[in-house]
Amino acid sequence: MIFFTNRIKLKVLCLFILILFSEDFMVKAQLEWQKRTEPDRFEGTKSYKKSAHLELLAAMVIPETSNTEENKLSKSNIIHLLFFNPEEINDTLCAITVREFRQYNYWMQPIKKQWPKGWSQFTWPVNSVLINLDPVPKLSDLNAVARIGAIDPEYSRKIIPVILFKNKSITSVSGYRFVLITPENADIYNVKCEWYSLEDVNQPPVDAWKPNREKIHAGKPLVMKWNCKDIKEGWYKMLITGIINFTSSEEVLQETYIIYHRQKVDNLP
Repeated sequence: MIFFTNRIKLKVLCLFILILFSEDFMVKAQLEWQKRTEPDRFEGTKSYKKSAHLELLAAMVIPETSNTEENKLSKSNIIHLLFFNPEEINDTLCAITVREFRQYNYWMQPIKKQWPKGWSQFTWPVNSVLINLDPVPKLSDLNAVARIGAIDPEYSRKIIPVILFKNKSITSVSGYRFVLITPENADIYNVKCEWYSLEDVNQPPVDAWKPNREKIHAGKPLVMKWNCKDIKEGWYKMLITGIINFTSSEEVLQETYIIYHRQKVDNLP
């Protein structure tokens, strides 16, 4: 009798463990990268092999003020992404990518690629993925960039900075934050970034930036800030230079992106 009782207890315990593992597997499966609706997008966590080159993760407008409540995400929140497309819809495609790379490797990409000229907005809920990550990321943990191009805009170096917010957007742009990831197998030295107006390429840069430290370690983020409060609207070249030190060789770093600067945030959709 004791033997049968122990067998029943063992079976119940095994069943309980199986249920726990099944629930954990289902939760993880729901968080993985997949197509989602309302709105149509791909969203979730996924494995990603780091690039062998300097990789741009974010081109974002810097918030006017630091707001702890705005930065905190809760289940009912909707995230708003604003960007200004200076080109006609028939001439270009726009690819938007939002990422968290430090802990979860979270991604979100709208399926829509054609956006009208002017300000556009994309919104998505946090309750599908973000709120179910432990711990829940902050809004400031997300990196976003919009790239435009006629073909394969995901790989374009023509960049539109974006605004991410939860409740209230800003009214004007005074600065941008650019986040790049260094190669996994190389350190970067003597980094410098300069911004040039494309209206007159022979003029000196309108602004320049250098990090506080000489060396950026392999696989670490490089965060640059551009103060553009008094700079007129238009296209600018962002030139990043430095030295890439691989294990067995050293190379000159020279990366170029084309950035569109729009100071006024008006006529929103």
